Amino acid sequence: MKLFSVDLDGTLLKSDKTISIEEIDAINSLKKHKVIFSISTGRPTKGIKKYLDLFNFKMPLTLFNGSLVELYPSREILYECKLKEGDARYIIKYLTDRNLEFIYYSNGDLYYLNFTERVKLYAKYSNLDPIKVDSIDEIDYSNVIKVIWFLNKDEEENYNLDEFLCLESTTRIRSDFKYYEFINKDASKGKALKIIQDYYNIKDENTIAIGDEENDISMIKRAGIGVAMKNARESVKYIADYVTENDNDHGGVLEVINKYILKGDIKK
Repeated sequence: MKLFSVDLDGTLLKSDKTISIEEIDAINSLKKHKVIFSISTGRPTKGIKKYLDLFNFKMPLTLFNGSLVELYPSREILYECKLKEGDARYIIKYLTDRNLEFIYYSNGDLYYLNFTERVKLYAKYSNLDPIKVDSIDEIDYSNVIKVIWFLNKDEEENYNLDEFLCLESTTRIRSDFKYYEFINKDASKGKALKIIQDYYNIKDENTIAIGDEENDISMIKRAGIGVAMKNARESVKYIADYVTENDNDHGGVLEVINKYILKGDIKK
């Protein structure tokens, strides 16, 4: 194997948002095996920097669920795909008119209109200092890369989500039970993985991708070995080549590294 792409929340991160020492050591050992390690997440670079600092090598990052691909720490951009300006306006006006809770990302920063409890919790979990916007008229719609609506999955039936079908340049994904996201249709973790593969001249069969949520499906399908965590949604497990015996709190990523790359060099 030459490329190991890992989702962050629910996969590499434990429920308490930490990474085990054993998994940090295993990932750092990938360098001597000439395996490129890559993180694939819905967050921006500044929101995951404390995790990046745990590893002793350069790496490609998939950010905003594939809307941005960059090299760390140089921050060289390999791909960027923002929301169409008109689509961003439509989405934010729809949510604002109905007094619905949301945040959006622009130029790597997190923005909000109303500092609700859900926004506060999201900012804490994302390791970001959110920026207040007083009016939607202040928003630079040309630079909105992602909008997140705080819509629980069991609340979807209260809204006609087909109203967003008119946005032909935008796709909607659920990255968690709590988050309903809008990104450009030309962005996905699978496409981002292909961009990274092409940059390093790595084939699908030499790639492992591991995740737990529906937004991970495209990269799991692309990889030669697509892995779903034990704690993954059933839809993710269904398309995976392998489902871990351990969940994210008990070394699921370490299990995959040991099984397919280190082959017993490191034991759990």
